[in-house]
Amino acid sequence: MRTVTVYMMIGLPGAGKNTWIDKNLPSTVKQVSRDDIRVELGYCTPDEKIVGTSQQEAMVSDVFNKKLVSYVKEGHDVVINNINLKKKYRDGYKKLLSKYKVKWVYVVVEAPTIEENISRREGQVPEDVLRKMYDTFTMPQSGEYDEIIHYKQVKV
Repeated sequence: MRTVTVYMMIGLPGAGKNTWIDKNLPSTVKQVSRDDIRVELGYCTPDEKIVGTSQQEAMVSDVFNKKLVSYVKEGHDVVINNINLKKKYRDGYKKLLSKYKVKWVYVVVEAPTIEENISRREGQVPEDVLRKMYDTFTMPQSGEYDEIIHYKQVKV
């Protein structure tokens, strides 16, 4: 079994994770995203950023985990495109894939300021929710990943 690379995107909503993926990863890398799965399941439109009911989110998690394992099992490199702000969630994905050969590349993407995140997600994510996410974000620590890429956008 070949070693697959799993890119773990980490960043607030509006940080530029999708833009980083589009500019830096080949189209052959499979993408798994809770937002995309919510759209696939009909919980929202592609333009909406929602969190569903606990039952809906359980279904999103089930579909997400099955896709992630399937892609890795098939030998595909994968990008986990969620906010992944807390270590416990990142560790959960690592446990899920623990029986596979995985190189973990953490990609931390930051907007120039929290105000930029708020502006980019206006009408989609309430400001107080974004600020709480910012305040409770756990930066990845050495030993948690095989490689880390830190991309902080510069204000133009």
